[in-house]
Amino acid sequence: MVDYKIYFCYNYVGDVDMKKYFKILIIILCVFVVSGCNNKKDVGDGERFKKEYDTLDISSDNIIKYSDIDKVLDILDSDSAVIYIGNSNDDLSKVIVPILLSASESTDLDKIYYVDSNKIEKEFSIDDKDGNVIISNNKLDIPLVMFIYDGSVIDYHIGSIDDKLELSEEETIELYNKYLDGIHGVLNDQCDTDNKGDEHC
Repeated sequence: MVDYKIYFCYNYVGDVDMKKYFKILIIILCVFVVSGCNNKKDVGDGERFKKEYDTLDISSDNIIKYSDIDKVLDILDSDSAVIYIGNSNDDLSKVIVPILLSASESTDLDKIYYVDSNKIEKEFSIDDKDGNVIISNNKLDIPLVMFIYDGSVIDYHIGSIDDKLELSEEETIELYNKYLDGIHGVLNDQCDTDNKGDEHC
């Protein structure tokens, strides 16, 4: 009878321990599953942009930084940046994106702020450094690329070349050079007669 009680006690305790370990195992598995899901959602801006513009042959290792119009207005206070406003459903936007990214690759620019034009809700206006109206009361043409230095729009470009959806090699180079000049203006490393031999000139 004593042996039976000892055996019963041992089995009961063992059963409790197994349930305890099983619960711990379930908790650990849940933590791994949740962590895995979170990692999948934690997609960088470059990869997110590539997925949004999935019909384009662009790298996920691009310098696009998702932003909004409030950030743009903050930059216009005193900062310097390249701003691209457009959207992935706009055909002209898809024409200029690879050219803009290509131009940026030959410079020291580390980010291009991207504002999805479909998500702009507030009214605002933007002028260039000479007082020319770029955006008035939230009305803008896209794609728009603005080059801002010390809070002033020193240059900008709307559309492609003559709003063509297919650019010739010469037109592609022309647009590339427009973007390149604008980026150098933002970085304040424009080429002149004294530095034509530099890496970016």
